[in-house]
Amino acid sequence: MSNEPKGAMHFEGRKSIGAMEAAENQRRWDEKHYQTVNKKPLHWYDITRAHLNFEVAKGGIIQKIGTSKPVEERFKERLEELGVKPNPEVKKNDPAAAKMSNQIVEFVFSGDHEVMNMMAFGNQAVDFERDGTADNSHVQRMNEIEQWAIDLYDWMAKKYGEENIIGFDVHLDETTAHCHATIIPVVMRTEKKTGRERPVVSYKGLFGKDKATGQEIMKQLHTELYEQVNSQYGLMRGDPVEISGAQHKDKVQMYYQLKRELPELENRAIELRIFIGKLELQYNGLSHQIESLKQDLENKKITLDEYEERTSELMKQKIALGDKIRDRKSRLMQCENQIASLRQRQANAEVAVRQAANNVERMKEAQLGNSVMMVKGAIFDELLSGLRTFLENMPKPTAYALQSVQGTIVEDLFDGSLGDVISSAAGMVAAAIGDATTPMYSGGGASSSDDKPKKDDDEDWWRYAHRAARYASRNKLSKSATRSPRR
Repeated sequence: MSNEPKGAMHFEGRKSIGAMEAAENQRRWDEKHYQTVNKKPLHWYDITRAHLNFEVAKGGIIQKIGTSKPVEERFKERLEELGVKPNPEVKKNDPAAAKMSNQIVEFVFSGDHEVMNMMAFGNQAVDFERDGTADNSHVQRMNEIEQWAIDLYDWMAKKYGEENIIGFDVHLDETTAHCHATIIPVVMRTEKKTGRERPVVSYKGLFGKDKATGQEIMKQLHTELYEQVNSQYGLMRGDPVEISGAQHKDKVQMYYQLKRELPELENRAIELRIFIGKLELQYNGLSHQIESLKQDLENKKITLDEYEERTSELMKQKIALGDKIRDRKSRLMQCENQIASLRQRQANAEVAVRQAANNVERMKEAQLGNSVMMVKGAIFDELLSGLRTFLENMPKPTAYALQSVQGTIVEDLFDGSLGDVISSAAGMVAAAIGDATTPMYSGGGASSSDDKPKKDDDEDWWRYAHRAARYASRNKLSKSATRSPRR
């Protein structure tokens, strides 16, 4: 699998958009709301980076996020312009939703974590801690992320119509920089009576009436996004996510869960190393400033009072930076220990998956062998039953004819002793299986004088069964000789 940085795109058809979702996209939140959403698991929004979020407005204008009219209002206004009644806000599992068509398409654009954040923050020291201790109020937004968003907006405007873009928000306050683009899916239709074209809202018209068509459109979108936008920013063509209904076994689930968790931790470790490196540069810079002040004092460029005042302030900054560096190094060590543990667990899980797959194959082979044996046994029973009926209605064979099959299983069939032969041979095989699965202890045991054939250690079980059957035939019970002759 290629390690090249890739772009990412996902879209989803929606019935409508509500005020809460629109407020999240446009970050119409206060500090209290940030604190509330950060209590939810798997989410973290850094309020100290909230000033970096932005939106792209009509004409490709960059402006502060939330400046435009609320998206839920723009949704209703655009549908009214198209002569369409807006759907009410409904939940996905609401039965009423099944009767509604999709009037909104929500796109999310992003890409490789390092590439996206380099475009957003450059080489600035950004603290990605998720515990509320980070202070990124000093971080400034880079021009490259703005240009990427403008190029993306232009591509969307040409493809879907700028008038149908009702939201275009770029978030830089989460783990990886990304963009939410909200559009109304509009296509042109020709009226049969007048021959005139008019715009209509149709999700299926843009994104396919069935799954197969939708997947082809998705692939084409990935290609266009790469060629027209992402190729300029070092992001390769992304892969469409196709969700299957396959249910994995526990070991396989664990293996792939670890494969997902490991890159997240590795990215976290990279972020910590970068952040620590930048803090250490700042720390060394403070040391150089203190040394420079010392030289200035020696050269009488500053007074002792100035030296002590400025040195005291710089030392406070050094102490604070030193504490932060030690804290981040401690977190890095914990992260690296987790990575080492996960790698070991992943290696173990990979071995377990391979072993499970091998066991499945062996079970399949054994089941196939057992099924063949069962079929052979069933056919043998049918043949035996048929032959018995056939022979009962046949005249007794001559002594000369019997001589030709003497000492074989066929003779047992003719003289009626085949059942005894089968029982005797089966007993020998069962005993051999018991011997093979019972531990042997040396000394104290009496040796058997039984002359029945024993299974050799390297002998195939099928071959031994044949030997046992032949032995049982040759040494069949004497009572078979006293059976009433077949008439």
